[in-house]
Amino acid sequence: MELPIISVVVPVYNVEKYLEKCLNSILEQTYKNFEVILVDDGSSDCCFNICEQYAKKDTRIKAFHKKNGGLADARNYGIKRAIGNYITFIDSDDFVKKEYLEFLLSLLEKHNADISMCGNFRYWEGKKVKSVKKVEVRVFSGLEAVENLLYQKNIENSAWGKLYKRELFDNIQYPKGKLYEDLGTTYKIIFNAERVVWSSIQKYFYLQRESSIMSRKFSNQNMDRVYLSEEILQFVHNMAPSIEKSALSRYFISNIQILREIPYKDISYEDQYYEIMGNISQLRKGVLLDRNAKNINR
Repeated sequence: MELPIISVVVPVYNVEKYLEKCLNSILEQTYKNFEVILVDDGSSDCCFNICEQYAKKDTRIKAFHKKNGGLADARNYGIKRAIGNYITFIDSDDFVKKEYLEFLLSLLEKHNADISMCGNFRYWEGKKVKSVKKVEVRVFSGLEAVENLLYQKNIENSAWGKLYKRELFDNIQYPKGKLYEDLGTTYKIIFNAERVVWSSIQKYFYLQRESSIMSRKFSNQNMDRVYLSEEILQFVHNMAPSIEKSALSRYFISNIQILREIPYKDISYEDQYYEIMGNISQLRKGVLLDRNAKNINR
């Protein structure tokens, strides 16, 4: 039996409304040599039954059920069980174009890269999907790609929409129990890559919905965005000081984003407010003088 070249890891949690569309888009791929690792993270709906049904229909699909541990934990669980040379992630409420795997693999092989990336359609349920007409391909060194990521230019923090060489995850895990777990991980993976290729061509459909993790009301856990960005700053300071300005920019923007999310005049988050304001005051001058920094008004 031929071993799969690509492992598709799909974390699943209470998305029975969207799951079949996601799985059908994977099974319709033009590239066929892949396995699908479905990790049901303790769903309370019918998700695991759907996963089991699909596993019975196609031997490439493996369905796992585990105690709820969050998105990061589900991804780590899937990575450990992946046997492909390459790994890609697809969130279970999203779907992909039929040439998603073929496109990412050919892009990676053509440019002799360790990671390939495609563009995505971001849309709200029931609304029209907007496409990008401009077609662009860029090749980076790992360090250049980290800098591009932190300046928030072409490369996004998302785990999905990318194809990775399996060995890039050998000593890296997503931080369990954290919001914005991609923010705390993607830069490390890219840093370990020698070459990264990015394309603006959109092959991934990212559904933004009110009930998703990223749409929750503000809580102390939202501060993870700031703390993970601070970890990035420390990492870059130690490992890649030549791009430290980009890490300062990312940290500054994270503080601005959280400041905008803190409920107005809610004394429950007074400490967080003053912590954020202190960070912004300290960083403001240097970041605003950096022409590469992201426009905070966007």
